[in-house]
Amino acid sequence: MKTFKQIFSMALTAVLGAAVFVSCSTFSSGINFTKPEETKKLNDLISKAITPDMLVQSISFTYSNSSSFSLCKDKGEIIYVDPDNNTNVKGIDVDLKTGECSENQWYKEHPRSGSMVQKGVNLNDFDFSKIADVVNAAVKVLGDEKITTNGIGSFAINFGWGDINQTKYVFTLQHRTGSQQIGRTVRYTYNEYDFKADKDGNLVE
Repeated sequence: MKTFKQIFSMALTAVLGAAVFVSCSTFSSGINFTKPEETKKLNDLISKAITPDMLVQSISFTYSNSSSFSLCKDKGEIIYVDPDNNTNVKGIDVDLKTGECSENQWYKEHPRSGSMVQKGVNLNDFDFSKIADVVNAAVKVLGDEKITTNGIGSFAINFGWGDINQTKYVFTLQHRTGSQQIGRTVRYTYNEYDFKADKDGNLVE
């Protein structure tokens, strides 16, 4: 069973001399998603950002430096059911370097309209340290195909429609394919590979 697919080729542009392959430890750049001791820290960071009775729909993780390849993520975006209006959702932004949280302004300014009741799940017992196992399994799959992983692209955990057993990890891995210098900038081309995993961290089609 093939557990990934190449979804598209992309490019990023960096200033000549700037760091393109970012080390988490060198730049204190957040959480390294390939190291279990690092992803374990997310349990504390996320639990401090939410309340015990909060119904969460999804959490997406991003890296603020879009001009680099990195295995790190330094920001989390938590989407949860509005406790005062269950037809609406709200968002919380979490800085994974400092632990600071703030209300997501986009969701604040764009409340949902309609009468559909939103559903989420309680995350009191969810173990975020599994993220490293999921990512490393995908890195191995690409490695078996002689494809080197240079970075992680998008990464989200979708917690199902009120049923945590429907949880899915959805993410992409990046493989650099070439570069071209244009003046003081360098254009890097890369492929992205799409992966999914179930609640237990098993890669699925």
